[in-house]
Amino acid sequence: LTLIQKQAEALEDAKKRLEEAQANGSDPPEDIVLDDEGQPVVELEEPLKKPSKGYVLQGFPESAEQLEAMKLKMGLVPDQVLLLKVLGEEAPETLEILQKEGLNASQPLQPLLESQLTSFEGLTAVEGLKVSEVALEVTEDEQFVQIRKHIDPFYQVVEGEAMAAEIPDPEEWTPPEEDPDDPAAEPEERPIIQWGTCGPYCPVTLKEQRWLYPGQKDFQHVYRNFVFALGNERASEAFVKEPAAYVQSAPALPPPRIMVTGPVGSGVSRQCEMLGEVYRIPVLKLEEVWRSKVEKRLLKVKEARRAAQKKEALEQSMLEDDKPLFPEGWMPPEEVPEDAEDPADQAPPEPEEDGLDDEQREELFVMAMKDSLGPHCGACILDGTWFGDLKDEEMPDEMKTARSLQNLLVKAQRLPDFTVVLKCKNDFAAK
Repeated sequence: LTLIQKQAEALEDAKKRLEEAQANGSDPPEDIVLDDEGQPVVELEEPLKKPSKGYVLQGFPESAEQLEAMKLKMGLVPDQVLLLKVLGEEAPETLEILQKEGLNASQPLQPLLESQLTSFEGLTAVEGLKVSEVALEVTEDEQFVQIRKHIDPFYQVVEGEAMAAEIPDPEEWTPPEEDPDDPAAEPEERPIIQWGTCGPYCPVTLKEQRWLYPGQKDFQHVYRNFVFALGNERASEAFVKEPAAYVQSAPALPPPRIMVTGPVGSGVSRQCEMLGEVYRIPVLKLEEVWRSKVEKRLLKVKEARRAAQKKEALEQSMLEDDKPLFPEGWMPPEEVPEDAEDPADQAPPEPEEDGLDDEQREELFVMAMKDSLGPHCGACILDGTWFGDLKDEEMPDEMKTARSLQNLLVKAQRLPDFTVVLKCKNDFAAK
């Protein structure tokens, strides 16, 4: 580009000198070469170096004119132009994204942005030019994956439903009836699923959380002719975007987590203690740990609620019934009369509300279970003794379901690798 710019400047200078010579009735300067039509010709200072292999041009071309100049002057025709732009319906505007990146500090961005967007529209209208769009609002890593999918025809992706082999369902398979006319015919075998390196477990949960969680039938995908089952919709979307990030040739298995559970009096705690001593791994009293995580999360919720209420109070009018209404802490405390009731005799204050509805409270319970059994959790024995208060008749059924151990483990994707259920008769447990 520098050589072409110098050539253009030299050509303009030669034309100017030629016009001056013609105006003076003089011959053209000796250092100016003319073509057959009498126009000056200026050669490049050195031959243009064309790329001998694949190349990437950053920020060029930005318009149809620049693309045409690149073809004529350099003989280069790009195979594809990648255009970063906002693609999501609910994504912020382009100007807002660029301002957040601090690109509006040195010069006004709006006029420049409008000019560039107009040039980009002209570029996309060029016939025969492949223009691919990359989402501007996503992270750099996600943009990189999108770019690789556009430019690399061999980039490995999840196979589409139309191209992928049909995934069998062994559970719904029924053996065909035997043909009495052909008793020697070999019986049809039950179909099997060609699982990937994680088997029937979710590769996303294994990679991110170091936990084995069974994949679901609704979220099965074929990748490199193998089947991978994902645990939920979020994991499925992450796997489809970048399967190579979650498929490992030899995935490291997480440490074993064994749960022992049973009714009160069945000896769960004693069995956990004995197993921990034999295998020299710690015992995790799951209910105690979970309750402490719930309290920490509830404390943060209440602090955020108090801060929001305080902010709202400061924004309210400072007059009520034509009298000044001062926020809490702005006035000295009221004097307590000598004959006032002793605070110790007063009814205890009602517990502070957290402002959560049933759905939000259940989500908090699930997140507390994830905190309790996170990636940090190594090999251990889980004491599965759980809520005795779930038998409380006054507790709503919805709350019992939300707080049940099964519900929390499933929704948190924290199923133990093996569960031992101790059973005993009531009269034995009562002893």
